[in-house]
Amino acid sequence: MSIANVLIQHTAAVLVTDTNVTIPSVGFVGHAAKVRTFPARKFAVASRGLLVAMARFGDALKASPPPADFAKAGPHLTRLAQAARDATAHHAEAIRDTLPVPPALADCLDALQITAVGWSEKRRRPVGFYIVVAGPDYAGALPLGCHELPVGRYQSTPGFDGFAEPDWSPNDRGDWEGQFVAIADRQREIAEEMGAPLAVGGSLVATFITRQGITQRVIHRYPEATGEGEPGRADSPDAAEALKAA
Repeated sequence: MSIANVLIQHTAAVLVTDTNVTIPSVGFVGHAAKVRTFPARKFAVASRGLLVAMARFGDALKASPPPADFAKAGPHLTRLAQAARDATAHHAEAIRDTLPVPPALADCLDALQITAVGWSEKRRRPVGFYIVVAGPDYAGALPLGCHELPVGRYQSTPGFDGFAEPDWSPNDRGDWEGQFVAIADRQREIAEEMGAPLAVGGSLVATFITRQGITQRVIHRYPEATGEGEPGRADSPDAAEALKAA
């Protein structure tokens, strides 16, 4: 449940997350908990943090969607995320008092991270945001606030350094699926090295965002994946081709 990697192009974007895995001390994390899609509004959000905070944010977003043009969504998403994190902060304290928390997962307790990608009709392309909210005493290394994601480069989850370098552009190789799997493989190794086995794993799910809408498909499964809760194979060849050709 630790990664949300993104590639934004001018005609399409893809958000790749790991889901459908049972993490020690956390429990089962299914696709519906990690990624929420809003087809009518052409945007999707992935969250990283306490499951209860993730669920509260998702419910708030359903009740209070962002502005019609997604390019203006950042401040609204940030407010909802902060409210969800603050309302569930006591759960983090309880977990910290009762369970051992590997350093690699500490930020999941202290901060709520949101990766959101949606179609902007005004800009005529997808727009993405990476949002981190935390309490006033947060001492972690994650960049607090709302950050717009650039176009044309792979963006990886902060905390897994070295995988969003400028020379990892989509033009370097046509196999974008292989690129995302390679990034996730290394992130999985880093998580294990940091004492959090299976913090990255299960199924890698690609969520495509284009002007036509949202589609999803599984692009890789690790050995521990069970298939439970995976999205149906509603992938669109048009979306994948748009990403490749952009």
